[in-house]
Amino acid sequence: TVAPGEYDIKVIYGEAVGSTKVTLVPDRRNVATPAQYAELETKEALLTDLVNEIFNALEAARDERDDLKRVLADYPGDAPLQETGKSAIDRLSAWEKKVYQTEYQTYEDVGHVPGRMIKKVMHILSSIDYDGPPLTSATLQRVDELQADWAPLHAEFEDIRASDIAAVNTRLREMDAFF
Repeated sequence: TVAPGEYDIKVIYGEAVGSTKVTLVPDRRNVATPAQYAELETKEALLTDLVNEIFNALEAARDERDDLKRVLADYPGDAPLQETGKSAIDRLSAWEKKVYQTEYQTYEDVGHVPGRMIKKVMHILSSIDYDGPPLTSATLQRVDELQADWAPLHAEFEDIRASDIAAVNTRLREMDAFF
């Protein structure tokens, strides 16, 4: 959804490039004010940033877990390293399950899978984009709730990095190895 207004459009197809200016007029069925359109755009940007932040954290957690598995495979005889590394892997896996659906094996039944953080954020983002302005008070409340729900999950991920992964790094430094 975009607000009514003046827009520059550029289309590129192969070597051909075309551009024009267009005026998007409000849908006559929608009584939204410019302020309500602005609020919609603000919330969409906020939720898009939240989705990106969550996916970036997921990618980082998965990369760190893979790195930990490689390190543990390289030093199978070091009990302290194995213990701290397995703890970090377990915490990262448990954290991922809170953020992203990891329990189903096929993608055929996605709509019936219990929601996780990313699913909830993407659902409200697609809902507000589809419904358009004005946003309801329940929608605005849900956006605030999702931000509040992410804060402790993000803090938990940072704690795993600061404690468990830091312990692995400390042990590797003691061994004169690198992670």
